[in-house]
Amino acid sequence: MNLTWAQVMQKYGNVRLATPEDNENILAFMQSISMKTSEYEVRYSRTPSFFSLHKLQGTEVLTFLFFGKSGAIQGIASLVFRMSYVRGIEQVVGYLQDLRMSPSAERRVLDSFFKFYADTIRLAPHTSELHNCKFFYTAIISGNIKALKVFSRSAFRFNYNKLTQYKTFLWPVNHFMALGRFVGGKNDVKKSWFFSQGTEADTVELKEFLHIQNKSRLFGYNFSAATEKLEGENFSHKYADTWLQMSMARPQFGAQDFVICRNADNKIIACVALLEASSERRLVLSQPSKSMEWQIKLLNLISSRNFAPNKALNTLYLSFLEIDRNASPQDRTILARNLVAYTFTNAKVVKYDFLTYLHFDDDFIFEKPFLVPSIISDGSLFRVYHDDHVTLPRFVDGFLRPGESPALDALLA
Repeated sequence: MNLTWAQVMQKYGNVRLATPEDNENILAFMQSISMKTSEYEVRYSRTPSFFSLHKLQGTEVLTFLFFGKSGAIQGIASLVFRMSYVRGIEQVVGYLQDLRMSPSAERRVLDSFFKFYADTIRLAPHTSELHNCKFFYTAIISGNIKALKVFSRSAFRFNYNKLTQYKTFLWPVNHFMALGRFVGGKNDVKKSWFFSQGTEADTVELKEFLHIQNKSRLFGYNFSAATEKLEGENFSHKYADTWLQMSMARPQFGAQDFVICRNADNKIIACVALLEASSERRLVLSQPSKSMEWQIKLLNLISSRNFAPNKALNTLYLSFLEIDRNASPQDRTILARNLVAYTFTNAKVVKYDFLTYLHFDDDFIFEKPFLVPSIISDGSLFRVYHDDHVTLPRFVDGFLRPGESPALDALLA
């Protein structure tokens, strides 16, 4: 039976859209849920506002709450919508995040959670309330076997197509690194390369560089300055322009947040930005394995901080890292490593516990690790689709590194 979106919402009486009034109850629920792997448990502190993180991630976010008989929240799920590039074509894409279910959830809540999930994925391409979205993806931490098994249950008729694997690097911010003696391969830097902090004068060229880099990416961001509405979609230009979206979430966001590299012709050939998100989300690592406990002890030896389980960590995110497509693999690695090294000349870096970067396995810019202790976690990006969508375009192997959108999502989820 083909249901409308209104009928779907009526069908699930224990499901409704979250509102700002639900903030405290959502925070309490999220506080009680952690994600488990063989190495650790991790959760995220979103105080004081669960909803503030969404401003960094998309133009519209729908959060659904699943209630038990007592009226308490037993499950939550969010859909983040944004305009991105898919094979060079502007498309609405949806990121599935905040997928949490209470370990003690009632059976009817579990059933409604997955059936609602499947109905949403199936109906989205034909539903204006879901922006006729054809492409959904999500990130799952490796080792979270429970999540993989649960979300691939064939009874609910949605499928996971693995797109790529990634590693999340957490590099400790300490005095050794902040003093600039970060092992970045500086001796290999070409004399024709010039690294600097971005300024307002770099804005136009920087946006153009980011746009060109992203346009051919899987889920690449749109940095164009187009002013017309995008044909056939409900998003106005301001939502398609990532730069403006970031400025709306961060009024002070601009070229000054970037480190850029120019060549002898004074053209930008590489860049990276420092994104602050600790006011929206902080990592809490709990119940580490024995091997990870030793990592934490080592970090404490070299760091001015005292890392400990269940302590919220403030992280600074390396984002919008782009290297000119024409650069050789060797130059890409050198450029990337030195962009990172240069970020440690920024005074705000030392205020944070970790510098964080998400590295895709099919991009080799950080193939050789930095010679500093770090915490590394693995995960995968999956496209999520319904059985009814087999005629939709499938992603093929061998695509270029995904755009910044999934990188940010995997880091911020």
